Amino acid sequence: MTKEKLAEIMAKHKLGNADIAVITGKTKRQVQSWLSGKYSVPRTLFLVLIALDEGFISTANIANWVRRDLAAKPKSIKKP
Repeated sequence: MTKEKLAEIMAKHKLGNADIAVITGKTKRQVQSWLSGKYSVPRTLFLVLIALDEGFISTANIANWVRRDLAAKPKSIKKP
């Protein structure tokens, strides 16, 4: 996926850097690196965004996956 296509899909579906960061588990800075072309867009993100753009999934589907994933992460354990 090109940086232009990433920006186009993000704009079309009103997704900001923070949204993509949450979806991928990366930082907003990393998303900016993808948008600048410094690093290539991960294939998994490419597939999710194409599925979104083609109507196979919705932003609601993605939000549910993210919520479920965040809820499943173990709590950090404090050291004694």
